[in-house]
Amino acid sequence: MYNISTLKPLVGDMPDSFSDCVSMVTRPYIEIDEKSNSVLVNGEYDFYLMEDNSVVTFGNADNGYALMPLMEEYANEILKENNIVVIKKLILF
Repeated sequence: MYNISTLKPLVGDMPDSFSDCVSMVTRPYIEIDEKSNSVLVNGEYDFYLMEDNSVVTFGNADNGYALMPLMEEYANEILKENNIVVIKKLILF
């Protein structure tokens, strides 16, 4: 299971439409447990930055809970909104 304590919150909002949300994410998903999902659901952020500079959201998936990586185009939008530039996997604030 992934340790969500390493996630960095990012500003941004998910679209209202479920189909639009699904179109933003890509596999492979990263399994998290129910407690971690509950922490994220009850938090104030929709997006998080992982240690590998991936931008993820979270939700129910594959009969459990998961972090779901955003497709590059959407991840770049979220990073830009947070004034984060990723250059060859380096983050500049």
